[in-house]
Parts: sequence; C-alpha cells; structure tokens
Amino acid sequence: MALPACQKDFSITSGTLFASHKLPLRAYLGAIAIFCNEVKGKSMLAMSRDLGISYKAAFVLCHKMREAMAGELRGRTLGGEARSPKSMALTSAAM
Repeated sequence: MALPACQKDFSITSGTLFASHKLPLRAYLGAIAIFCNEVKGKSMLAMSRDLGISYKAAFVLCHKMREAMAGELRGRTLGGEARSPKSMALTSAAM
C-alpha cells in the first residue's frame, strides 16, 4: 500500500521491529505468543517447527524480539534489599 501524499510504501509492520521481514502477520503474533508464554524459553528449532518457518527466520525473529525487550528495560534498575543466603537461612530457621 502506498501513501497518497508521498507515494512511500506503508504496511501494518512499518516502523516496528518486524518492518524488514516478509512473514505473514499471523507468524509474528504466533511467535510473540509462544515466546512470551514459555517459562524456560523456547529453542529456535522448536519455534521454527511450531510456526512452519525456517530455522534462520525463527532465529532472526526471536533475536529481534529480545532486542526490543532489552531496549525497553535499558536504564532501569532493580530495587530492594540484598540478602545473603546465610541471613535467609537464619530467617527461615526462626519461623
């Protein structure tokens, strides 16, 4: 689809991390759902089998998702008190 004013190509993925890929939107959404719902992570080989795409496409797609998630968290710090395993053992023994 071309924009009427400037004649530049535009799609639903323009300006997103999926802009340079040619996969259908269903594959992107499936990859996001699988990627976010896995507790221990998902191998790219299993991801490629689940989505019906090549290993290389699954690898690049998940790498882009990891980059986007890391970009969102850049500059943030974790808070709270640090506790040593020794003090945690003493606290749980007191209970």
